[in-house]
Amino acid sequence: MSSKVRYHRLSQSMESDEEGEEKAEEEEEEEEDEGFEENILFDSRLVNTPVMDRRDIFELELLGQPRIMQSSGSGYLTKNKRICVVLGMVLLVCLIILTAVLFPILNHSFNHGVVIQVDNASKISDDWTRNFNDSCVRLLDLDGDGMDDVVLAISRQSQVKAAIEGQDMKSFCINSGSEYPCGGELLALRGFNASSLWRCSARSTIKYIGCGALDVNGDQIVDCIVAGRHATLQAVDAKSGQ
Repeated sequence: MSSKVRYHRLSQSMESDEEGEEKAEEEEEEEEDEGFEENILFDSRLVNTPVMDRRDIFELELLGQPRIMQSSGSGYLTKNKRICVVLGMVLLVCLIILTAVLFPILNHSFNHGVVIQVDNASKISDDWTRNFNDSCVRLLDLDGDGMDDVVLAISRQSQVKAAIEGQDMKSFCINSGSEYPCGGELLALRGFNASSLWRCSARSTIKYIGCGALDVNGDQIVDCIVAGRHATLQAVDAKSGQ
């Protein structure tokens, strides 16, 4: 026997059983008066059927809210995005660590072994280290090679102690078996390799060195003025150390 299918929407309100039955009967009576054409799904086999029995109609209950089906393709894309984000973060962390490790090594490789001189110097020098005490350091070109040389004051601990105690430096030199003056020394080192250019004895331990502002002997080369303890002051030829 052929059948006709009719869809009937469920009621979303909460009602009692009696009110629900009365409402259902009223809806059925209204639908009988208006006919079943609007809510009936016809089969091709039912087109020529002259009479349709109500017993052949099946009511289908519809869900209140339809389900949203998520396609597998969108889930796959979301998973790929998460993987890409995680990989990007891992690569960024690795890059930061690699930069922190390699930068000191590369910096040391490119800059180690040479010292770039200042004051328009066009040459470079080897690294060198010298240790002195009680030093007052000045930089100027002493040998005319276009590079700054080093002038510094040095003294022994006994000389400093004698100067602080106010001892006469001549008596100190005689007692220590040295020639006067022996209160301290002025030393000049070549800036390229730290070789000694000259050495000059001072009357007392040196507190200040001034070079580059005064030409004492008129040789067109600036000289150095040395000031020390006991109000000593002496001029030194910057080229020869005399």
